[in-house]
Amino acid sequence: MKVRLMGTKRECEIMQDFFRKNLQSGNCYSVSGLYPNRGSTDMYRVYVEFNIPKNAADFLLLKGGGQ
Repeated sequence: MKVRLMGTKRECEIMQDFFRKNLQSGNCYSVSGLYPNRGSTDMYRVYVEFNIPKNAADFLLLKGGGQ
């Protein structure tokens, strides 16, 4: 699965850090760098690629997700 995240530069940096720390290396292929959105000076995008494991319930309970 490939997910595109869009937000301010700071929001995208926070999410890059979150995915790098919380997705297990076996599931996460990559977290991209920041790309400025076309036609916008304050919005950016980040791409995250990963596999959803067979036991998706465990995958969805990422660290810090607290339930």
